[in-house]
Amino acid sequence: MAWIYEILGNYKNAVEVLQREISILQEEHNISSGEMVDKPKREIERLKKYYEKVSI
Repeated sequence: MAWIYEILGNYKNAVEVLQREISILQEEHNISSGEMVDKPKREIERLKKYYEKVSI
């Protein structure tokens, strides 16, 4: 779902979806580390950097 927001240029919502994904992994599946958590975190950082460039 986050990639749809990214394509539409709505980076804030893309980040929120990824944060929710991490939250679900931690709360419902008790997964707090590993690639399943690291990948969304990297995507959040990438989107934040891109969003900052676009906002300037």
